[in-house]
Amino acid sequence: MSDEARRPFGGFSLISKMVGTALLHRATHEEIKSDKNANYQAILVVLLAGLAIGFGVGPGYGIPLGSVIYWFSWWAVWVFLLYLALPLFSTKGTAVPDWSQIARSTGFAQSPAIFLALLSFIGWLGPSVSITFFAVVVVWWFAAMLVAVRHTLALTSTTRAAVIAGTFLIPQFIIELGLF
Repeated sequence: MSDEARRPFGGFSLISKMVGTALLHRATHEEIKSDKNANYQAILVVLLAGLAIGFGVGPGYGIPLGSVIYWFSWWAVWVFLLYLALPLFSTKGTAVPDWSQIARSTGFAQSPAIFLALLSFIGWLGPSVSITFFAVVVVWWFAAMLVAVRHTLALTSTTRAAVIAGTFLIPQFIIELGLF
């Protein structure tokens, strides 16, 4: 049985790619990287992740438009900065991906963050459950980002991919430290 046949929701392109990415499925990353028609789907996943983060992590129960704008804007800027910095990360003999390949891969890698919307529903279980759930989803999201970066940039070093994926969190650390 091929990898494609084992992927859940194979008939639904967007959901299939989101699930495959969240499950760290290598064939899904290859498909996303080569599917030039998936740009809008990747943008939709980033917008859904921003909305989920706003509902689950952000205060209030209104539509968290600010979270969506922040998450989408930072993702777009980060992808552009990563694309500009590619000569620093590329190795000999590897093809340099274009901006849209990086955007698609890292956009779909935001899929696990959508589960953060559940925080608004499980908060009544107590802070230890909420913090544990948050930590699990963040680690899962980071793993998806790491796989997306490593696969898209054709990196051989997991450490290098982790450092690159970790740069996505820089603005959050700055905000949390009160430097912004």
